[in-house]
Amino acid sequence: MSDTEQRYRRFYDFVVEQAVRRKWVGKDNETQWLQMATFDLDLEPFSARALVLGAAAARDAFVETEVERVLDELVKQAAGRSRRLSKKDFTRISMLLQSFSRNVLDQDHAEQLVKDAVLRNNLKPRGNGLFRSRRWFRTKGLSQLKV
Repeated sequence: MSDTEQRYRRFYDFVVEQAVRRKWVGKDNETQWLQMATFDLDLEPFSARALVLGAAAARDAFVETEVERVLDELVKQAAGRSRRLSKKDFTRISMLLQSFSRNVLDQDHAEQLVKDAVLRNNLKPRGNGLFRSRRWFRTKGLSQLKV
């Protein structure tokens, strides 16, 4: 095996070992791993990212950036041309995300990810109820007040 193949293999084994410990690979961990692969092991960034995604998939782990990419598309499709997301669609997407993650994410975390996707894509919540209130959107997700 050449030196380059050994570096790829060593990095892949490292990511597999880390993915066994955690089923959710956050952005911070992914960034740290990619920096290690790029700067310490001198791997190409795209190859290192492919190794991270492959190793995570091999261990049934989820990479947050990939989940966000898929979530962005789901939210855009649900909002439609009006660019407004209904409470019903919000709930469906958060439940879908929770089941998609095999319950690695709790309900609040899944709702927060959907809420972040709505805000990231400049979408707005659709009003609900008699007065078309958008309070339902503000109360969803993680909150600093919840202990």
